[in-house]
Amino acid sequence: MSCIAHVCTTNTNQGLATHGLRAIVNFMVVRTLHRPFCYCQIHPILVLSYIGHNRARIIQAVYNRQGPTLQYSQLWAFEDEDTAPVEMFVRYRLSQPAGLEASTLYGR
Repeated sequence: MSCIAHVCTTNTNQGLATHGLRAIVNFMVVRTLHRPFCYCQIHPILVLSYIGHNRARIIQAVYNRQGPTLQYSQLWAFEDEDTAPVEMFVRYRLSQPAGLEASTLYGR
């Protein structure tokens, strides 16, 4: 896990930052060229992005022969311990790939 940059966000600015997209694309390039994964047809990536002060989002990316696809959640607030979506982030972090991505990870 690495920290790319500290980015301040607002309730009206919910989009993905350019440096975040660049980091995901760079990781996809490294993964597709890395020997254990270079023959895989699909490269799924899960990003738990902590942005600014007490905010985070979940980004799911997949790279296949058609190119990259990204899905991302809203920005979630972690200011209030009672309403912070900690359990959801933990479930995503502990999850395993499922569906088409899981069955084709190693070209099966």
